[in-house]
Amino acid sequence: MRFSVVATGSALTFLFALTACEQRASSPVRSIVPDPAGVFDRPAGAPQGDPSAGNYVRTQYGGAPVQYPQQYPQQYPQQYPQQVPQYPQQYPGYAQPVPQYPQNPYAGGMEPMVQQMMTPNGLITVRYPMSFNSHPQGADTLIISRSLPDGTDEAFSFVAVPVPSSFNVDVFASGVHTGAASRLNLFQRLSYQRAPCNGTVGIEMTGTWIAQTTGTRYWRRSCAFIRNGHGFVFGYSVPQNYMGLHQTQLRAIVETTAFNY
Repeated sequence: MRFSVVATGSALTFLFALTACEQRASSPVRSIVPDPAGVFDRPAGAPQGDPSAGNYVRTQYGGAPVQYPQQYPQQYPQQYPQQVPQYPQQYPGYAQPVPQYPQNPYAGGMEPMVQQMMTPNGLITVRYPMSFNSHPQGADTLIISRSLPDGTDEAFSFVAVPVPSSFNVDVFASGVHTGAASRLNLFQRLSYQRAPCNGTVGIEMTGTWIAQTTGTRYWRRSCAFIRNGHGFVFGYSVPQNYMGLHQTQLRAIVETTAFNY
């Protein structure tokens, strides 16, 4: 393309631009060929280069591949990881990772007991993991619970009675266990026996019940005992399909409960 027009100002600039376009159109065009997968695009028979040395560049007309080492680290940082500072070197003040709770706290591992809550009457302090929430009820009861991935949940009830109905553990346990079982749908008792309860001999009851809304079958353990003139009932319910995975964590929550007297 030729121009015989002599122009000034902006017209001359336009003429120079067209001339430059004409020159580029008649020259081999070199184009960068990005390849995030790490196997660089190259003509047939060309050797594969070292990705750490730079990217391949080829001509539009099939010329031999040429390497331009270390010229494009900013444009293609994903291909030059050795040149991009990474955590924690980039931030030495944060060299130590921040402690995290398990991403899946329901897989059977032990979570740290990082929360605590007293019953409203102050007799006991319950320690439990971050995945649980607490719900005080009345003056002597604390409920803690958490939702599980399948839409079910598991829950504890901690009851601390300043003056029990009886100081005889058998009489006291019979009353509280019978009352709790009557409030659980289709409760079936599996065991009822003397057992250690937080360092004191008490009456342990286990059984199963079925949630009316979901049909989920739960396994329940509760222990009633007398300690220093106060009555206590610690119990929890867990879906049967989680019982094996969570038993260690659930028992640890019960056993680490502190008595405040």
